[in-house]
Amino acid sequence: DYALMVRGATGAAAATFEVVDQDVYLGTLRLRDALLVRGHVYDAGGRPLHGASVEASDVSAPPETKLARTMAERNRPQPATVWATTNADGAYELWLPGPGEYTLRASAAGHMSKSEPNRPLRESLDGMDFHLLPGLLIAGRVYDELSRPVEGALVATGGRGGGDDRTDEEGRVAVTSRWGTRATVRVYAKGFAPHMERNIAPPVNDLVIQLRRGTTIQFRIVEGSEGGPPVVGAKVVLFADGATAATSDESGLVTIPSVALDQIPSGRGGDALSFFVGGGVYAPKEAQLGKTEVIDGVMDLGAVVLEVGGVARGRVLDKSTGDPVEGAFVRFLGGLPFRTLFLNTEHAVSDRDGRYELVGIPKEAPALIAMHPDYVDPREMRELLMTMRGQGKQSLFK
Repeated sequence: DYALMVRGATGAAAATFEVVDQDVYLGTLRLRDALLVRGHVYDAGGRPLHGASVEASDVSAPPETKLARTMAERNRPQPATVWATTNADGAYELWLPGPGEYTLRASAAGHMSKSEPNRPLRESLDGMDFHLLPGLLIAGRVYDELSRPVEGALVATGGRGGGDDRTDEEGRVAVTSRWGTRATVRVYAKGFAPHMERNIAPPVNDLVIQLRRGTTIQFRIVEGSEGGPPVVGAKVVLFADGATAATSDESGLVTIPSVALDQIPSGRGGDALSFFVGGGVYAPKEAQLGKTEVIDGVMDLGAVVLEVGGVARGRVLDKSTGDPVEGAFVRFLGGLPFRTLFLNTEHAVSDRDGRYELVGIPKEAPALIAMHPDYVDPREMRELLMTMRGQGKQSLFK
């Protein structure tokens, strides 16, 4: 995986791409008006840190999408959009490809990282300084099943102040952890199952992690019955720490590679795998599929049947004035097992007349919620509830 940054006299662009075994054509990169973020990185004593890394990740997204990030996305470090390295004075310059909401993060060897999350940037910013506290190192090597070093594996301690880095050609890596706490180290490498080491007491200089190739899981998603038409573009999340969300293709087929089966919570006495499945007009559900024989590294689980969900239509109004509220997010609550609630990202957005239409609602869903940043802070999640008593229920939020 590669990241490309382009900067012109007044514009900038960024792109990420993957090289497997052939040339890659990226098409046209259009430069947008660049924003310049400048500052310094210091240690706890105010001394400049030379060679520190400063990166920015574009996290621009609707509030309800941020609330619904999967556990995999929470645990895995966000890919940087742009990055820079400090000079001898600890100074850096970041050229951002246009306005947006960015998470800024500074890190340095032997120090805890520090982030400025979800910061809206509409113009250039000068004086964005970071002061890093000392941290404890966790160093070691990453191998495959045959004890061969794995190059390019992403190793992360996560959490507040945690660090991340990639292994070198000999599988060596060193990351930073917080003082006074035990660490959890997660490892992600293409072609291998995600790996997690818990309860590590830093500092550690000889951590050895051995990755496994894992099993490829596949199944089909159909509508109505097992012989029904394929469902294209359904969202699937496997209940496993570090698992990657997937979508069904044109034939309804879902493929999830490199899964560590022993890390997946199982249902039905351990003989089934659990998934979140849904999207669009289809009501989401938790599906439990019986385990089957692994053939050539692939476990075929059969089919998941989805049903078309209910529809809710109505308006969102200002409670004081009765005026329509444009741009409110409306989504349903309930009707799903608790652990699936924040995996559901389906929502509707009210138009200029305050009208919305929400599809894919499970019959068991007891409530809707409406959010708008000018009225309710999404972090506080004040809930405006309405009892759902059947498909097609008309509703009004104030």
